[in-house]
Amino acid sequence: MNDFTKYVSVILMAYCVGILSHIGYQHLFNSTHEAPEYTDKIDNSEPELIHMEKVSVIDERSVNKLELELAIVKAELKELREKNRDIADAKTVSAKNVSAEKKRIAELMKYFSSPENTKKRAHQALIAVKNELKGVLNLTDAQSSILNELLKNKVDDYLDAVDSINAAMSKEEKVVLAEEVKSQIEANQRNFEQQLSNELSEEQIESYLVYEQEKVKQLHSASMVYHESHLLSTFSDLDEYQKNEIKQYFHDLEPNLDNIKIGGFGTPGNYQRQRYHLDKEALLLHLELVLTNEQFKHYIEQTKKK
Repeated sequence: MNDFTKYVSVILMAYCVGILSHIGYQHLFNSTHEAPEYTDKIDNSEPELIHMEKVSVIDERSVNKLELELAIVKAELKELREKNRDIADAKTVSAKNVSAEKKRIAELMKYFSSPENTKKRAHQALIAVKNELKGVLNLTDAQSSILNELLKNKVDDYLDAVDSINAAMSKEEKVVLAEEVKSQIEANQRNFEQQLSNELSEEQIESYLVYEQEKVKQLHSASMVYHESHLLSTFSDLDEYQKNEIKQYFHDLEPNLDNIKIGGFGTPGNYQRQRYHLDKEALLLHLELVLTNEQFKHYIEQTKKK
């Protein structure tokens, strides 16, 4: 029983006790009140009888009214209990649904992050890269098949190396393994290039390198557009000069195309991603010159919140 039901029950009991006390007091008063002496008992007996009958009728009506009100309140209490029970059942079902949904999401996350599924998704991503490279490099079906197999092996070697780091128990072990994995990835890259040079012509290898450079440029451009848009949306009081200076800054940024290697695009752990990451320290130096002190302080505060 909730607090509201207890409150209604207490009010009902108080009401019933009040009415019953009133009726009992009337009976007690009528039975104990000293009647006046009558000189003519026969003439005065009839009014006394009528009076008792009226009291009886009043008492009966009071009891009937009380019983009716009691029945109404009981019905309301019953309905309230049923509603509370339904709400409690709904909460129980809702809690079970939430628990089941959390469990389902956890299982999905575990599935998608599993090494097997990670490899599967990485292999699927390579299909689009392989199809694009076949046209860009003018590959034969045999060359395309070999390139796809080499890329798959490159992906698997990288993911296996990463899994070995994740399996490490302590932070110290992870640091040691990270250095070993870095060396292993570099060795795998050299092995990939050597095997591919045995299957493709020098012209195709050169075209592959140009392909990688163009992908870095595209990704760098998209990244700078995102950062520019995000930065401009941070402020609501920039004047036209400030907006143009910020836009020009991002427009002038160029990716680093030195020492780009083939086989980077479309594979996990693409070390070439750092080529289109934003240099935040250089950006801060530029903003300090363009923004007012209040605006610059606002930007720093917004950055710390993230």
